[in-house]
Amino acid sequence: MRTIMLILFATLLSPQLSLAQQPLFRPGSREAAKLQDRNEVPPQLKPKAPAVDPAKLKSEADELVKRAQSIPAGIERVTKGQLPSDLSQQLKEIEKLAKQLRRQISP
Repeated sequence: MRTIMLILFATLLSPQLSLAQQPLFRPGSREAAKLQDRNEVPPQLKPKAPAVDPAKLKSEADELVKRAQSIPAGIERVTKGQLPSDLSQQLKEIEKLAKQLRRQISP
């Protein structure tokens, strides 16, 4: 009985010993280790910022100002109980213009 237990224990332990002898590497970890050993940093790709057209920015900003100046009159009518039909559309267009400007200016 003792020999059966010893054989069973040995068969269960042998696969674990063979795995312990072989280190497991993830793909790319060896290349990263080589770069780290040489104190090198892998190159980072920088996205190129699109060229900004100042004239286009100015015209879009002027359009945004023009549309925004019409909003207070619409809000005044809302406070009096009248809902201008195009107020919601004007606000959506202002939001769209503002997002376009922000995308062009921000990297």
